[in-house]
Amino acid sequence: MKKIKILIADDHKMFREGLIECLRANQNYKIIGEAVDGVEAVELCHKLNPDIVIMDINMPKMNGLQATKKISVDCPDSKIIILSAYNEEEYVSEFLHSGAKGYLLKYGSIKEIISAIEKVMAGDIYIDNSITKQIYQKATGFNHEEKFVNERCLTKREKEILILVADGKLNKEIADCLDISIKTVIAHRENIKEKLGLRSVAELTKYAIKMGYIDLKKN
Repeated sequence: MKKIKILIADDHKMFREGLIECLRANQNYKIIGEAVDGVEAVELCHKLNPDIVIMDINMPKMNGLQATKKISVDCPDSKIIILSAYNEEEYVSEFLHSGAKGYLLKYGSIKEIISAIEKVMAGDIYIDNSITKQIYQKATGFNHEEKFVNERCLTKREKEILILVADGKLNKEIADCLDISIKTVIAHRENIKEKLGLRSVAELTKYAIKMGYIDLKKN
């Protein structure tokens, strides 16, 4: 089996050497070069034609973004994976538009770096799992951890009442539906508001939809 040729570009010697040592443990990989700045990364790509370039963002002479743009044009067969300390969506978008095929965070695991290499070599784009989750939550307004915490803090009865409130039911209608007193319904509603930090029916409805208690397709 042909080994994957990898070039590491990072100006931090300790980090670079640690990464190289970890990757060399994989028999499918061959580390063919090290670059300490963007200019050297571009030069080594021309000279060595690596399959994968693992690139830092902040480097002297030429930064990671400039080097990525240059390599993507001059050496299109060399696929670039960015290793970054920045998890902002803007950074990810800018590097992907500049030709990078992967974007990882430096504090991630070697296992994820290996996954990125394999995915990128297969022709896919790879984005760090934590960034993907962040982008998803931002786009949908949904937070799995928030759901887990809040689902545990609400009782079964409180969830039932929340769903009915979000469905537009009045206190008397909820009381009749659940065969409880209006006073009990009001007490549960106040408890729900207190636990969730919400105050209006609109906020409770929005929360119920976000948590999946209300299926808009059925309404």
